[in-house]
Amino acid sequence: MKQRGQSETDSFFGLLFLAGLIFGLVWFVGWGLFSWSPFSSEVKAYPVVCDGEIVKNYCKGKILVVGPEIYVVFPEKQAVIYQNLGTNDAPTTEFPKCTVRDKRNWTCSHPVVEKLEMIDGELNHPWGFVRYVPKWRWWLCRYSVNYCKGLWKP
Repeated sequence: MKQRGQSETDSFFGLLFLAGLIFGLVWFVGWGLFSWSPFSSEVKAYPVVCDGEIVKNYCKGKILVVGPEIYVVFPEKQAVIYQNLGTNDAPTTEFPKCTVRDKRNWTCSHPVVEKLEMIDGELNHPWGFVRYVPKWRWWLCRYSVNYCKGLWKP
């Protein structure tokens, strides 16, 4: 037999459970699969490199899945800091001369590649042998490089 007020309590905890479930799902899809968080100034990029010739959008050489890269974006300072997580001794680098609108849209001078830019969350690398893929595809490429053979589009 239900006591008075118990149905309101059950409804409250049911609603609380549903809200937690929705939050968990959004977190898993947003951060877990795509490394996206609205609360962070970091952007993670997942590079795949073709170490060889690219013919008709396919890498004919060895495909290397290298460590993730982190870009910490500071719109108020017009600065971007970079670190490669693939090596333990990789130094943190601050790019000179950046134009930053937000963490998903910026352009920086780069000492080696001249210009590095992110447009709508996609990192554009000037070297044709580097491609950036979503986190889920990067993991697939680590499992089997066959998932990455057709990444090199003109």
